[in-house]
Amino acid sequence: MGERKVLGLVYGYNESWIAGSYYIENLIACLLLIQERYRPQIKVYVYTEDSYKVLSQKDFAKAIDIIQLKDAQTLVDRVINKISFWFTGKYMFVRGFDQRVDAIFPNPNTFHFHKMPNHIAWIPDFQEKYFPEFFPEAELLRREKNHQKIASSIEYVLVLSSESARKDFEKFYPEHKSRNYVIPFAVTIPSLSGIDRQSVLAKYAIKGDFFICSNQFWAHKGHTTLIRAIHQVNEMGEQVKVVFTGKPFDDRNPEFFTDLMKMIEDYDLSECVCFLGFIPREDQLVLMEQSLAILQPSQFEGWSTIVEDAKILNKCIVLSNLEIHMEQLDMDYEGFFEVNNEYSLAIKIVQAIKGDISPPNFDYKQNQIKFGQDIITLLKDVS
Repeated sequence: MGERKVLGLVYGYNESWIAGSYYIENLIACLLLIQERYRPQIKVYVYTEDSYKVLSQKDFAKAIDIIQLKDAQTLVDRVINKISFWFTGKYMFVRGFDQRVDAIFPNPNTFHFHKMPNHIAWIPDFQEKYFPEFFPEAELLRREKNHQKIASSIEYVLVLSSESARKDFEKFYPEHKSRNYVIPFAVTIPSLSGIDRQSVLAKYAIKGDFFICSNQFWAHKGHTTLIRAIHQVNEMGEQVKVVFTGKPFDDRNPEFFTDLMKMIEDYDLSECVCFLGFIPREDQLVLMEQSLAILQPSQFEGWSTIVEDAKILNKCIVLSNLEIHMEQLDMDYEGFFEVNNEYSLAIKIVQAIKGDISPPNFDYKQNQIKFGQDIITLLKDVS
């Protein structure tokens, strides 16, 4: 069978984009579902002590190597590297940590990974192409430069999480030379068997029936449509309560959360909503499980972690009829509403209150195994 491959993963714990952190955590967990002799050795590179501590506390920590990145260049190294990079675009010396891998993922652009082989890029979605107004100019330029670099070279291997993202990539970069793989991700969840559900509800002072929306507070995530829909539900004579989780700040649009609070005040909805901020993953999952339904009103998504959470929990979800959402579920799923249409969303919320929307039905273990197997196939192809 030969020696096992070694896969290097790059991990950073970031509450402002927690989906990116969860992606790597889920990938590791899905790889570990596959028999040891068939899966690669896993080395995970982290930049910070906080990221190191988060990973070290995971159930899978003993099955992986966690490596904190260091820079052990001498003054002479730095001078030589500067000259070398100026003339060749390459560094001569990268020292200070274990760099022995067959491939590194996803898309590390920093100095530390320069000597490693087979860089595999990942582009979750092309949100900036559809909502450029939500990004600073510098970020738009950075993303475009990175995407052009990937598209222009046959040496690049690119992972896209959906067919929807693949179509976007081919639309925006029609002359691309990169080798592209579509690999939808699956999520994993910690065991909830030992958790007292009532204690979690009491912790957040949640009583009675409720819905939950766990999107980050970014302008394209559909919160304003949802607030208007709550108002519409009230106008229809129904009682509704929505619990929101997520960090209430977006540095790209710092006024967004304040504006949302003003909208709630204007509609007199303070009794209908509850904001919990960023909460532990286990608590979030318990609240999803205990809710009437998960709400996903986004105007744009990559392969949505929230939709995957609904699938693994076998939980009713009400979600916008984006192409990507239909790819994740089924076009005939009962819970879709017309994107940006608060009245359409309100009707679906009322249907969920009455129990008229069935949860999705998946053998999710197979999704998890397939995610791991697809990454193993990719690693074999590129190394």
